[in-house]
Amino acid sequence: MASYYLDENNKIKPELLESEAEKQAQKFSGLNTTQLRKFFNEVKALEKRLKDYSYSDEYFNELIPLIKMLKAKASYAYGRNNISLTFKNFIIENIDKIKSKNDFKAFILYFEAIVGYFYGLNNVKR
Repeated sequence: MASYYLDENNKIKPELLESEAEKQAQKFSGLNTTQLRKFFNEVKALEKRLKDYSYSDEYFNELIPLIKMLKAKASYAYGRNNISLTFKNFIIENIDKIKSKNDFKAFILYFEAIVGYFYGLNNVKR
């Protein structure tokens, strides 16, 4: 996936939240749901912090190091055999794409769609 957007106006590609998210979820078939939720919950917690500051650019600049830290956490989890190489690479590649708060919001939507498809494809009960 090259970009989250259809064009330079930051309109999110509809297929990102449909076919691309479903394909990505299929690649995570052996992933432990606990690990998936751990990373997703951390992303959502970062989003809440940004939302609490009304998505301000200034606060995003303070938050970006914590967002980038997810790459190290994914590498650590992979090193401990808690996540697959596919999931580690997914986290790293997507975190590398985040350059603005709009990129972060697009990633959150994409990740949320993946989680939904993952649970559906793997018939995960909560």
